Amino acid sequence: MRTLYRRTLGLAVVSLLAASCWSGNEEPTEVAQRLKRRAQGPGKGGKAAAAARPVKPKGPAPTGPNVLILVWDTVRADHLSAYGYGLDTSPNLKAFAKEGVLYERAISPAMWTLPSHSAMFTGLPESANGATADHKWLDDKFPTMAESFSDYGYDTYLFSANPYLQDHTNLGQGFDAREYPWDPKWKRKAAANTRAKLIADDASTELSPAYVEGEFSSGRPNDKVKEAGPVSAEALLTWVDGRAEAARPWFAVINYMEAHAPRIPSIESRSALFDVAAIAQQKKVDESYGRLLAYTTHVREYTDAELATIAQVYDASLRDLDQATGALFDTLRQKGVLDNTIVVITADHGEHLGENHLLDHKYSVYNALVHVPLVIRYPARLKPGVVTQVVSNLGIWGTVADLAGAPPPPAGTLSPSLVDPSKLMPEAFSELVAATPMALGRMAKAGEQFEWGPFLRTYAAVQDNAHKCIISHAKDGTDEQRKLFDLVADPLEARDLPAGKAKEAAALCDRIVPWRATFTAYDPATGEKPPARASDPELAARLQALGYLDEGTAAAPAGDKPATEGK
Repeated sequence: MRTLYRRTLGLAVVSLLAASCWSGNEEPTEVAQRLKRRAQGPGKGGKAAAAARPVKPKGPAPTGPNVLILVWDTVRADHLSAYGYGLDTSPNLKAFAKEGVLYERAISPAMWTLPSHSAMFTGLPESANGATADHKWLDDKFPTMAESFSDYGYDTYLFSANPYLQDHTNLGQGFDAREYPWDPKWKRKAAANTRAKLIADDASTELSPAYVEGEFSSGRPNDKVKEAGPVSAEALLTWVDGRAEAARPWFAVINYMEAHAPRIPSIESRSALFDVAAIAQQKKVDESYGRLLAYTTHVREYTDAELATIAQVYDASLRDLDQATGALFDTLRQKGVLDNTIVVITADHGEHLGENHLLDHKYSVYNALVHVPLVIRYPARLKPGVVTQVVSNLGIWGTVADLAGAPPPPAGTLSPSLVDPSKLMPEAFSELVAATPMALGRMAKAGEQFEWGPFLRTYAAVQDNAHKCIISHAKDGTDEQRKLFDLVADPLEARDLPAGKAKEAAALCDRIVPWRATFTAYDPATGEKPPARASDPELAARLQALGYLDEGTAAAPAGDKPATEGK
């Protein structure tokens, strides 16, 4: 069921349902069919169900706290000073974490935006929720965290700088209000914030003023509202203050994109971390999306010094993100709202910074991508501390429901409360169910001996506090490969353990199949077909600006290239 804007109570229920539909022109019978699919519940597949999930207006306001989930898009835990990183990239998070619980080893169930958000929102991993590079859609049948809180009586709100959290993926379901930095209401302020970060002689990214298109360029983006952290805070507070019932608790999700390429950190954050010579180099190294991909695919190399510079720019972007978040915390504290709000800070995934010859967030489930921050603050229930046990951020829904006294996630989901870590399983799992070979065709044209195979593999990983197993397969399910790592001695997963020292880690591999038996795998044959939609040039431009779309894709060798591509 799509979001129903309950404030328009004068409309008939049928009109509300029609307005909430994907294309805006579905007949009532189509709406009813969608509601029936939802009633079937999580993980069961199929296009028919026994009964429709009831639609009802909000009842009396619950007495629980507010819930605020901040998703720091593309943030890896090990580059945050709150997690012990040597540069002061996250001073506000570090201070904030001292008032809450910092989960030292939080693992994302997926390694890119769509399946990761889908997993957090549904409590189901990628292989159960079906939102993949081959099916960029979260089926209506899966209840979401926002819907559950809305049904319980919370007002619900989404602000996202990532265009994937829109109607075209169905990730917005359950939110009473959804806003974006490109909305007319916020576009001017978001653009001004982005322009304020630009440095005249910076030539490093597609957004940079002095950038010159090169061999791997895919054009200059016209989406100039990516740096929207300060705007998101104003948008949230404007919505909170403008609600019809001020006493009703609210549930909100904000997605921040400062750490996502193309990165244009402010001169203030650069200067706080690096000297003048380093900043000068940061403005020279080509970090355009095509150039990053050329390195990943071994078409063109970076020097070690250039890779270090790329990491520096990432670190400065983290500080920008941290500053914007700290300002939000200050405002919530001043308004007397913070202590009555469950605040969760996490990330959907991390970022490769040259480890294993990879950049961006593709082609692996290494911890550079799946080890993410997780800090939860709610003084009424949580004593400050650090949890060292590995946990999955699949548990966010279960945790905030527990803390808020709200209904728990439905049976069949994998979202336990993280409040008592002693009750959790001792390992966490991550997946890449469908290959994400976006723009590889352009690399194949540039590389004389380009090999598609390594970039079309799928992955499943399991890790505990000490070891990790990664199992990968070729696109057709053959050629199984296993890698085993000692995470204590080798946290960057640079050295596959030799057979003689891999006994304990090898035992981890055997836990993947039993874990997958705990949920129903998504069946594409019985899943929903995303509704047809009209072409949206502005959406396409935003996705291309972030590296999600690319016009320069050539055909792969027969049988190698999937029908759809994604990031």
